[in-house]
Amino acid sequence: MTRSSPATVSVIVPTRNRPEQLRDAIESIFAQTLAATEIIVIVDGADDHATIAELETLAARHRAETTTLEWIVQRERRGPAAARNRGMDAAIGEWIAFLDDDDVWFPDKLERQVVRCQSSDAALVIGAHAVLRRSPSGAETVMADRQPAAGEPLAEFLFCRARLGGKKGHLFTPTLLLNRAAADSARFDEDLRVHEDWDLLLRLEALGARVVYLATPLAQWTVRSDAQPYSQGATVHDWRFELEWARERRDLLGERGFSGFCLSIAGDQARADRSARGWLRVLRTAAEGSMSPGDAFTYFGTLLPERVRDRLARRFG
Repeated sequence: MTRSSPATVSVIVPTRNRPEQLRDAIESIFAQTLAATEIIVIVDGADDHATIAELETLAARHRAETTTLEWIVQRERRGPAAARNRGMDAAIGEWIAFLDDDDVWFPDKLERQVVRCQSSDAALVIGAHAVLRRSPSGAETVMADRQPAAGEPLAEFLFCRARLGGKKGHLFTPTLLLNRAAADSARFDEDLRVHEDWDLLLRLEALGARVVYLATPLAQWTVRSDAQPYSQGATVHDWRFELEWARERRDLLGERGFSGFCLSIAGDQARADRSARGWLRVLRTAAEGSMSPGDAFTYFGTLLPERVRDRLARRFG
């Protein structure tokens, strides 16, 4: 494909028992200024009759569109990672995009992202962008605290703070756009129910993939209080799980990324569990790697009142 030729894009949407939210997600794909070639919805379980009925209605409504809507019904529930893999196997596009069933894209998402990614000379391309986070109360926040620095390892962008009081980066699955070479190089780990997106991205990076990042929010991520997002699976995990996840991927994370993951991700779980033992175990494990001053400051700062943390961040950030 030349850079001036039309891009072919396959959009993969895994879903389970969320027909109303799925409708909004799919309508946001049909509203794109750059039409997708196909939308592939993976229905995770043959008993999800309401979703299948909604898809039939949507297909009839958009029968005249150039974008085709098709769906694959998995007889047994296998989780989001397996659903996305099934969609990737079926996709025909030169670019593969992902959208969760409870999120929506802004109309120019594909057009802006594809054009930007086409300008990359990397063989394996991972496109990503900022998102607009909408809370259950309706408050909106742009999740674009910082962009990846030139040459910055992906794990350090995601899990480490570049300075005292600094922010981590964000890469959300509904923002991802892979070129065909990247999509053919790796698949989601179907044994994982959480962090399967991070796992995939780290493995792609190890193969030489490069991230092309747009700081403009091109999707809305809705945080819901009434139900757990299907994309997060149903596995209960705690700080022990997080530390084990990091140990198994230490080579992919790198020493600083390993420490950053322990402090920011496992540490959050230890605090949520109100586990002093977990807090100390996380700290000891992170010390095995390479802790940055920003990560250590943030971790110890959780012991301080919020106003004191903010004052220190302004003073030393």
